[in-house]
Amino acid sequence: MAKRGIRFRRGYFGAWCMPYRASFLTGHLQHGVQSMRMEGEYPGIAYDPQECRFWPSVFREQGYHTAHIGKWHTGTDTGHGRDWDHQIVWNRPAHPENARNYFYDQIISFNG
Repeated sequence: MAKRGIRFRRGYFGAWCMPYRASFLTGHLQHGVQSMRMEGEYPGIAYDPQECRFWPSVFREQGYHTAHIGKWHTGTDTGHGRDWDHQIVWNRPAHPENARNYFYDQIISFNG
């Protein structure tokens, strides 16, 4: 992949939080991700996986093993098994009662 790939020397995103994640995970600019939205109580976020395909799923289709590790703040559906093979996440929307625990006592999910 590295031999035939592209090296990005400069990449800029003008957003943060959910709009940045939407851009990073889909490859679209913020206004191009129509199905990702904030809703309900904090930190409520939802998206439609059929309309909002994450680009690691393309690598999975080509036989690569993919993983997501980190804070998940993009809906309760984390994409495990569809967009990536392995996952270790702090899923804030799935556990709103625990969402404010930034440094201690996070609820961590392993592979779904």
